[in-house]
Amino acid sequence: MTDFKQNDKFRDSYNIFTISLNTDIGNARKELLNFDTEILEACTYDTTPQFIKDKFKFWQIGNKIARPISGQHGTIGCFGSHYVAMKKIADEQIDNAIITEDDAMQKAHLPDPKIFTEPTLLGAFIFHPTNWKDSDRWVREEMSDLIFSWNTNIIEVDYEKFRWRGCHSYLFPKWQQAKKIVEHIDNAPFLKAIDQELPNHKLINYLHYPAIFEQRRTLESQIDTKSGSYFAGLRKSML
Repeated sequence: MTDFKQNDKFRDSYNIFTISLNTDIGNARKELLNFDTEILEACTYDTTPQFIKDKFKFWQIGNKIARPISGQHGTIGCFGSHYVAMKKIADEQIDNAIITEDDAMQKAHLPDPKIFTEPTLLGAFIFHPTNWKDSDRWVREEMSDLIFSWNTNIIEVDYEKFRWRGCHSYLFPKWQQAKKIVEHIDNAPFLKAIDQELPNHKLINYLHYPAIFEQRRTLESQIDTKSGSYFAGLRKSML
């Protein structure tokens, strides 16, 4: 594994923030980080802003509970963590800001920040554009053709050709771009998981290829410890 804590030419041009829980697992993850970063304390369900928790109650429709809120605690804590990080960037007017999760691993040198003008994923999972059930086949049979068609490092997401998931690393060249998402969250009538909310509302529409960061494949999810097969499936489509 390459250690990017030294000799990363453009590192000082970026402000990197990493979300991590202050737990044994979180501390072990921080020990594995191979890049310089500022640690931001992640939210738990209890420390997530109340208005965000309230907006996840759309799972209860009338007297019918579509999915118990207790099953959303990890997802809500993750959402709160990203919201707090984006709000910090907006409130403190921080440009060239990268948000990562503590299971991110840097795999390539950071490029000259001048190439970025829009919020950009620095690593992601990509899927069939419309059919989750067909994603495994799509990844095996069609994803490579899509990637081979890309002829630049900054790819605009064509939602008719693929969709993305995963928020382990993304960049805001300008702080106002983070503010726009904060305002969306503040005003949204309800919310979904952060990596559904952002693509569903087309709030981050570019990705860097090849990926600058990837999600570590061997780390257990702290959001849902029962979702091993789901995350294993995700890793097949990692950029």
